[in-house]
Amino acid sequence: MTETDVEALANYKMTAVTTGGAATVGSVELQADKKSAIVTLGTEAQNQETYKLEVKNVKDTKGTVIATTEKEVKFFDATAPTATKVDVVAPRTVKVSFSEPLKTVPTVKLGNGSISTTVTLSADKKSATVEFGIEPTIGTQELEIQGGADYANLKIEKAVKSFDYQKDATAPTASVEKATANTVTLKFSKPVSVKTASDVSVYHTINNSGAYVGGALTPVTGTVVNGYSDTYTVAFGTPIPEGTAKVFLNTKANALEDGWGNDVASTELSSTVVVDKAAPKVTGVKAVSDKKLEVTFDEDVNATDAQKLSNYILKNGSGSVLSSDDYDFVNTKGEFLNTVTVSYSAKKATITLPSSLKGGNYSLTVKEIKDASFLENKLTSQDTAVVIADTTSWDITGNALRSTDNKKIRVTFNEAMSAEGLTDLSKYELRNGSGTKVDFPTDSKVVVLNPKTVEIQLGGTGETTATTLRVSGTLKDASGNTFNELYKQVTIGTESGATLVANTAKTTSTNKVTFEVDQELQGSLNTDNFTISGAQVFGGASYVNKDGKSTVTLTLKDSATKFTTSATPTVTVAADALTNVYGAKNADSISVAAVDGIAPSVLKNSTTGKLEIKQVANTVDNISIQYDEELTTTNASLAATDLVITDSATGKTLVAGVDYNTAIAADSDTLTIDLIGADYNNFAGKVTVASKSTPVYIKDAASKGNASNAFAATEVTLGDITAPTLAATYPKATPGATASKQATMKVQSNEAGTAYFLVVADGATAPTEAAIVANNVTVALTAGAEATKTLTFTADNTAYDVYVVVKDAAGNATAPVKVDVTTPAAV
Repeated sequence: MTETDVEALANYKMTAVTTGGAATVGSVELQADKKSAIVTLGTEAQNQETYKLEVKNVKDTKGTVIATTEKEVKFFDATAPTATKVDVVAPRTVKVSFSEPLKTVPTVKLGNGSISTTVTLSADKKSATVEFGIEPTIGTQELEIQGGADYANLKIEKAVKSFDYQKDATAPTASVEKATANTVTLKFSKPVSVKTASDVSVYHTINNSGAYVGGALTPVTGTVVNGYSDTYTVAFGTPIPEGTAKVFLNTKANALEDGWGNDVASTELSSTVVVDKAAPKVTGVKAVSDKKLEVTFDEDVNATDAQKLSNYILKNGSGSVLSSDDYDFVNTKGEFLNTVTVSYSAKKATITLPSSLKGGNYSLTVKEIKDASFLENKLTSQDTAVVIADTTSWDITGNALRSTDNKKIRVTFNEAMSAEGLTDLSKYELRNGSGTKVDFPTDSKVVVLNPKTVEIQLGGTGETTATTLRVSGTLKDASGNTFNELYKQVTIGTESGATLVANTAKTTSTNKVTFEVDQELQGSLNTDNFTISGAQVFGGASYVNKDGKSTVTLTLKDSATKFTTSATPTVTVAADALTNVYGAKNADSISVAAVDGIAPSVLKNSTTGKLEIKQVANTVDNISIQYDEELTTTNASLAATDLVITDSATGKTLVAGVDYNTAIAADSDTLTIDLIGADYNNFAGKVTVASKSTPVYIKDAASKGNASNAFAATEVTLGDITAPTLAATYPKATPGATASKQATMKVQSNEAGTAYFLVVADGATAPTEAAIVANNVTVALTAGAEATKTLTFTADNTAYDVYVVVKDAAGNATAPVKVDVTTPAAV
């Protein structure tokens, strides 16, 4: 089974069979076999009571949800607890162990009660520390123990336990339990206490060197008993070298000692330091409730990072960020507002929301969180699935609506309902203005229109006197939740025409705009009733009814000017254009202001038809992806996680944030990929670039940010593709000595490479680059430095054309350049 689902408390419910009372589930721990779990109650169950345990929404490792299961569990404890042993742990102090956890402390007497005792239960309730008012005498002692109670309220029968009280003269010793780059954990042979902090110091590598001194000894949480602990940590500002390292514990008399006053001696210890070089990972996200998520990391992380709201983004099951229209604790970008709180402790971050999440599948993106190691390894981004159980009672949306012919009453619930009892007319009750019950006409019945909507079809001529409708609270939603009261009462209103559902109008392509109305429609739509700026530009109008609403789609005429990818048109819907299923029309015109709902797409080259994904000019390892509209710069670095980049030669999938980064400049339609890291910085070779099937962070600059369309893999060749640049006035020639038939060619380039020369007759046809290179008359070039080459010609005092090409080490070549040369005159 999957740990996240198994350990989600919302998936469990315990109810007493006899009384109906509930017992809360405090924790659930999946066992190593992945097939069983231990359920620990948050409130104690009643002894000898049978409880019904309900388990739901739990998935196996293949993602299959097991059927909701109910099992009866009887709590029956007939065994009284006992004291099992007594251990001397310090002067005047013993530890008494019990056979099971106790709820209340027992009475403990030493010396027939002549010596006072103070009894304190341990955190796990399985033992108690007993401190005596005076120190017992050396030798065998008897401890009388009775009373107290376990969680079944069974008490310890009076018992006498003997123990040998002796003073401990053995000095405690220290060892290194664990060492990291900046922390050492010291383990002592028995509990000790720091009596004088200034006389205890710890160093690593070089003893007594201020550069290597550690902080104070800090006891590990949960190990302290009466001020003594056997495990302490020491933090260092200067990191400990990886591998075998020395640790020095320096003490003075009476500074660090056990409960008997035995000192820990100064000592040199050896440790093996393993430096944490791995980024932290999220091991699970658990829904503690519909308002609380618990994120578990595989190691301690930076608390400041873990409590930063912007490091978390919650998305719905389809991968889209939560809408601010549905939840008041996120902004229009799906980011948490400061009404959300995050706390962190012991590898767990707890996200508390101000209002409930709807039941269903979600995923939580966790990003930009560093671990607590010296190197501060960073988790770039990780998505983890989480299921929110629906534990919220159903409700009714708005009023119940009576049709204009008084023969139908429609009820719309706020969520999908269970079919159980939904069509039972007895679950519904009419009341008039004075509160008196009104009987349904004969032959009335309830019909389910969709999972959220029912229609009460009234018999005969209908009914007109009822003003309110009561719906039984015993009806259940699809998750089995009943209403939180005996019934839900709503006003019966008169059916009116459809109205626009706020924030639903948007363009969906360059020729379509859609919007929702709050009622289901009937009949055909006339395109003449839909205009933009008074012009009838639509050639098609249709709608789809669903869950009591209708989505209208308008399509532009072929002759109409198409919308731009960032257009925000306003459509006017004429009065009486929309007819709902009860025959009512919209009385007034409706103004529909559409937002940009067109997702950005990667441009295609108008000539080649290929996607505009290519190497950035004048770079070696940068790739540009050009879209058809402006992109948002928000979360530009996280856009890397929307991409899949593969090394064509090795098949390796590059890792975002490790092998490449992404950036988007302001007011730009282009996303830039920069290959980085030891393997891909200045990379020369081929990679394929594709998007994931559902991009999340690459969005346009619209107010709500439309996530980009996916694109297929495109191969890009990387490396030096820029030809050298010749310096001003180069190449050029200087004639040689009289009658030498020679000239000296001079070439200078901005990068190293080779200059190639070919001499042709004056005015001859220009040779190709390949012919010039094939001639193989060359001179090596150093970047930014002049190079010379002396050429010998066939005649004195004669004009020639010399063609020059410069190639860099990557094979990029300049275009051929002609230099006019005239050889010196003869003597």
